[in-house]
Amino acid sequence: MTLADATVVFFTGPVFSALFASWMLGEPYGKFDRVASVVCLLGIMLVVKPQGQLGWGAVAALVGAMSGALAYCVVRKVGRSVHSMVHVVYFGALSFVGSAIMMFLVQVPRMPSTGSEWLLMMAVGVFAFIGQVMLNRGLQLAPTGPATLMRNLDVVFAFILGITLFGEIPNWSGILGALVIISCTVAMGLHKWSNVVRVQ
Repeated sequence: MTLADATVVFFTGPVFSALFASWMLGEPYGKFDRVASVVCLLGIMLVVKPQGQLGWGAVAALVGAMSGALAYCVVRKVGRSVHSMVHVVYFGALSFVGSAIMMFLVQVPRMPSTGSEWLLMMAVGVFAFIGQVMLNRGLQLAPTGPATLMRNLDVVFAFILGITLFGEIPNWSGILGALVIISCTVAMGLHKWSNVVRVQ
């Protein structure tokens, strides 16, 4: 699965965020949200269809989307009473333990062997840390829909980086699926945002 396609499937997260937020936070999940969710699933089918089956890459991206959505809702549930750094510390600690275990279960472990590999791994850690801190702070300050909505920009960057760095040229089905998914998540975010503004 290409970088762009995996990112697109992962960014169905706002759909799951809206669904989970209705259960956990009591936020409204009306007819508009349900229709957008169904259309978003059709977008996922367009993205994974060229593979002929729902491969492990797509499954992993979907599980990641649902897990991320649950995490966003937990951050919103906790609210501003807990500093955003607390979430980052727990996220990092659990990720370290889980990754260490999975590294031995699913592959032959290999440490970076060159200076450039160490530099790349450090860059991943630094940028992930900054992104997580900013994301958690945004989720604490904004409603769930609009906060997760901004992350759709990652899809654009994934397409650009996939083409420029890895030579992954997207096909028409992947592009159409991406447009469907982004349109649905944007529509859901704006709809939820307008409801919040109207209530205020």
